[in-house]
Amino acid sequence: MLALVSMAAAGCRLDLTAGAEVNGNGTGTATLTIRMDDALLTELDELAIDPTIEITAAAGEADGWTIERTVDDEDAIAILLTAEVADPAELGEVFRDLTRGLSEEDPGLFVDIEVAMAADGATTMDGTVSFQAPRVAGVVVDDEPFGPDADTLQALTAEVLMPRLELTLPGSVVAHDGDARDGRTVVWDVPVDEVREVSAASERPSIYQEAWVWIAVTVALIAVGTLLLLLRRRWRSTR
Repeated sequence: MLALVSMAAAGCRLDLTAGAEVNGNGTGTATLTIRMDDALLTELDELAIDPTIEITAAAGEADGWTIERTVDDEDAIAILLTAEVADPAELGEVFRDLTRGLSEEDPGLFVDIEVAMAADGATTMDGTVSFQAPRVAGVVVDDEPFGPDADTLQALTAEVLMPRLELTLPGSVVAHDGDARDGRTVVWDVPVDEVREVSAASERPSIYQEAWVWIAVTVALIAVGTLLLLLRRRWRSTR
């Protein structure tokens, strides 16, 4: 609780983004990005709190997730969890794995989505998202919870936290109920302690998108072939 009060007073922000990407070849990628700005890191350091420890531990318990820690130009720390799936239908399950063991009092970002890709690559996503704020302050006195009520904790969480869901579809977006769209990516703001329904759909990937993949592969093959030819000529000239 002390951490939440300090962070809210200092104007700290914690960006929490769940990302799902459906590739044209029928595979998918799930990501969870936790970005803590410099003001937040300073407050946590003064409180002797290291959030990366629990995040790393949670990622280690979830099968198939890898974790990467980076620092950007603004001295913000970003922790990126990534899971690759062979079928976009598995995207929802890997997100559910992250929160499967949480209790009703634990805070967490709940992503419950179903993604389906047709044979031609047209893709749909439907489901719900929500962020559950902490229910108790985490302090116990004489076996009784001590601190502010759930409503106060919810308000403090909403001041500090900015949760989002981002979905990147393989083709042009034809329908969505998100808050923003950038090309093939749709973004939803996730409410605190409210369940939000989300949906999106895309048409089959265009022939131009598929052509760019083949062009990239062809260029790579030409580059490798040219390199091997030059090396072969060089080897002959030194004999």
